[in-house]
Amino acid sequence: MGKNRKLINLVITILVLSFIFALGTVSFAEPPCENRKTSPKEERINKALEGLVEKGVLKSEDVEKINNYLKIEREEKRKMFDQMKDMTEDQRKEFIKNYRKNKVDIWEKMVKDQVITQEQADEIRKAMPHHRQKDYKKKQQ
Repeated sequence: MGKNRKLINLVITILVLSFIFALGTVSFAEPPCENRKTSPKEERINKALEGLVEKGVLKSEDVEKINNYLKIEREEKRKMFDQMKDMTEDQRKEFIKNYRKNKVDIWEKMVKDQVITQEQADEIRKAMPHHRQKDYKKKQQ
């Protein structure tokens, strides 16, 4: 009986230590990043911005500022739309209606926030024709 008890205690000890070791290694593991891959839209924007750097319209620091600004805007937009999860259907429709009504051109917003100049914004629009919005032009007129 004493031998079996020692064997059981040894097995339990090994299991507990291996479990603790596994937990310890998990805590040192790098946390998973949600969006390591860039979306096709982000790739098009980066490609267009790099083209403008080659033309001399933008500097690499400007591209970095723009990318940081876009990242912050995406996070704010994600938070805003996370609020919709708790809304009813009618509240969502009203929210979307107001959101679309108050939507501002991102490049104009960057000009207003002095991230880029108006000339740079115009060149970015030329480089990214798919990013041009007719609605924004109508609002300005």
